[in-house]
Amino acid sequence: MKWILYSMFMIHGEPYYHVSKNLLFTNVEICNRYFYVNQVPLKYGLAKHMMRLHGPPDNGVYTFLEIGCVPYTDAPLFNQKQPIIIRKQKGIAL
Repeated sequence: MKWILYSMFMIHGEPYYHVSKNLLFTNVEICNRYFYVNQVPLKYGLAKHMMRLHGPPDNGVYTFLEIGCVPYTDAPLFNQKQPIIIRKQKGIAL
């Protein structure tokens, strides 16, 4: 089984997952390590992607919830996701 990075947002009250299928990892530990080593450019790229799609988060369209690793076969298995960062309070940024 391979692992991929995911992020989860709330958009108009519905959960939205963004996955990075271009980066496949052989296990969750390698996926986590990749995130920690590259978290600044990953967060920046994710923020740019969401702003391009929905505008700035201050518009109230979306709220960041979490980033993590998820097993991937033919599709992400979100029932087995492993969050790395979870938004704990309102107003927290990526």
